[in-house]
Amino acid sequence: MRIENKEPLNAIETTRYELPELAPNTAPTKTQLQQAYISSHYLRGRLQNLALLDKFGKNAWLVGNAQLEDILREVEKELVEVRESVEAVNRERKERQEAGRGEMEGLDQAWRVGVGRVVEVELEIANLEERRRRMLREGARAGG
Repeated sequence: MRIENKEPLNAIETTRYELPELAPNTAPTKTQLQQAYISSHYLRGRLQNLALLDKFGKNAWLVGNAQLEDILREVEKELVEVRESVEAVNRERKERQEAGRGEMEGLDQAWRVGVGRVVEVELEIANLEERRRRMLREGARAGG
């Protein structure tokens, strides 16, 4: 939202490092002198840091890049090892599934046959019960 509105980033208060404006032909106040001292001290430190950066920054950057490249190589090596491990696990899983396929098909077929037999038995029971009821009705008619 800040970027869309093109507003500056105000994360650090920098006004205390700015030199105050003095009215012409007036003596600076104690507060203004303190602010000037703080600003001077800050700018001196910043110049020292920039000088150090100019002197050692390139080497520090190159060393940092070399360290990052080493880390990247280690991570890529670990990634390859993990991928190989995942492939080995998947291969083993597939082999086990293929090895168990015949047994699973046999069990599935036996289950289907068993269910078929249960259905046949239930149908036969229903037929027998119907015959028994019919015989009871016929016996009741003949006897009655």
